[in-house]
Amino acid sequence: MKTKKWIIGGVLVFLVAIFGTYFLNGELLQSRIRLVSPSGTTWYVDTIGGGGGTSITDPMLPGAAILAAASGDKIIFSAGTYMLNDDDIREFVVYITGKELILQGAGIGLTIMDCSSDGFSVNNSSVDITDMTFTYTTEDDDMEDETAIFAYGAAKVNLAKVEIKNFPLQAIYAQGESTEIIAENSYFYNNYQAIHIFNEANGTIRNNKFTKNTNLGLVIFDGTDSIISGNIFTSNRIGAVLVDSNTLVEKNLFENNEWGMNVYVDGGTSENKITKNNFFNSSAAGIVLENVGENSTVTSNVFAKNTIGIYMTYEASSIVTNNIITEQSGDGILLETAQATIAYNTIANSRATGISSIESDSSYIVNNILFRNGTGVLVDSTSTAVELGYNDLYGNTTDISGTYADLGGNRYDDPGFTFRTPAIFELTSTSPLIDQAGLYFVDYDFEGATRTTPDIGAYEY
Repeated sequence: MKTKKWIIGGVLVFLVAIFGTYFLNGELLQSRIRLVSPSGTTWYVDTIGGGGGTSITDPMLPGAAILAAASGDKIIFSAGTYMLNDDDIREFVVYITGKELILQGAGIGLTIMDCSSDGFSVNNSSVDITDMTFTYTTEDDDMEDETAIFAYGAAKVNLAKVEIKNFPLQAIYAQGESTEIIAENSYFYNNYQAIHIFNEANGTIRNNKFTKNTNLGLVIFDGTDSIISGNIFTSNRIGAVLVDSNTLVEKNLFENNEWGMNVYVDGGTSENKITKNNFFNSSAAGIVLENVGENSTVTSNVFAKNTIGIYMTYEASSIVTNNIITEQSGDGILLETAQATIAYNTIANSRATGISSIESDSSYIVNNILFRNGTGVLVDSTSTAVELGYNDLYGNTTDISGTYADLGGNRYDDPGFTFRTPAIFELTSTSPLIDQAGLYFVDYDFEGATRTTPDIGAYEY
């Protein structure tokens, strides 16, 4: 018997963990990575300026402060709206090259950078930006350069406690090897694309909120060693997209998006680990995997009340293990022209099917619990060489439909769940599924407990 830890099985537990580090009484709290330690002069600026920048009562204009600052300096922006089409700012503030700087505002909604004509361009520099709002307010015919931050040339930019909203294209854009965006404890609202990381750039994106972005919250295209952790993606068209990337995606909440995540290969390789996330109420699918191989894994996530929980297509062969998939209005897992390994998942209460295989060959479906779905497993006539073994099918309208290779060990027993509220489908001591898994083995269960003689489903008893 394992020690029960009650990690992230319930929605409430997960949300308290996220919001406890993100918001408390309206404040952004989480301690952050610093790229630059203040080691030099502090400069003071405001929207009028004209002084020497030596004190808050003798402020410079922003452009003069950027020009005067050396690596290690801090520039403090007073409250006010800074128009980044101003000649002073355009010449100096937009372009930050070869420096390490801290840019600190008076707070979100107080220090406002209006990037309607341009934003900050950071090249071969390390810049901390904190406590300010970036926005786009004026439509024109040329939106190409209208980003809040454009990072390139091995630049490193850390955004912390900032708000970025209303950009018609990419609000944050990073490209090129050794370029990195760190975004922490920040709010991305109503952009077309909030963060776009491209061409071997990388990101550490943690404890942010992405909401109502009309195309997507975050995309990493051809990135290596990125981290997406502890974020809330809500009411976006797509929460996050990974293309040809090597990314750890963990402990995020994807809720009320059209698509929670889209992961695919476009001529490169993909080695993503997607773990301990919650995917709720996606109107299309919690996650889509397209042409993604076995080096991308989906493990120990919760999928609840989406149309489709996991949709795998275009020859996807990812490994899907230890997930809780419950109350989808369509299919729990849909394989369409995919060749997947589906093991140790608990799939319950799908209105259509628990696992559906359409035009899919050589899929391997073992050690899963299929509980009270419309159909437990559906293998349509266009699928071949689908192998099933050591699954438990109980309470489905139809347990298995179609022709498949029977590996043996399938059973039709009441799994004996604990039925806590919210339900997390742990096994009781009398469950007939204890020690009954076979053929395919993984080291840990949904909660991280070691599997020795493994049980069927997401949980070890």
